[in-house]
Amino acid sequence: MAIIEAGRICVKVAGRDTGETCIITKVISDNEVKIMSAGRKKERSCSILHIEPTPKTVDIKDKEAVDKVLKK
Repeated sequence: MAIIEAGRICVKVAGRDTGETCIITKVISDNEVKIMSAGRKKERSCSILHIEPTPKTVDIKDKEAVDKVLKK
């Protein structure tokens, strides 16, 4: 089981959105991913050093589940 995978729920530990919940939407490389966070609904790149993975996952194709996780 990979810790860094699409659909993994994480918490931002560095940067502008520190402390906010985010979801990994795509793994770009070994140290960069695309995320969507609660603060900014746009998908953007993020270093894996700036996120802390949680044991929870969500199906990123299920818009209702994603919105439920990202609600403030």
